Amino acid sequence: MKHILTLGGLGVLLAACSAPPAELTQISTLQSPARNTQSIQSVSYDPVIRDYQDYTPTDPQSWKKSNKEQNSGWGQ
Repeated sequence: MKHILTLGGLGVLLAACSAPPAELTQISTLQSPARNTQSIQSVSYDPVIRDYQDYTPTDPQSWKKSNKEQNSGWGQ
């Protein structure tokens, strides 16, 4: 417990000794816009259902037949 309080007190002491943060008006990157000579890539419409495939439900198959079709020769 003593170690936790010591580390916590050390953190508070170091935070009190640090410099205050700069104001936003003093940051040079906020005073000028980003490169405004950069070209902008055109945007085109991309349909959501472009590659749609209909997957209608089918009747269940025999699981033995399905396993044999998916088996790649392993265990034979």
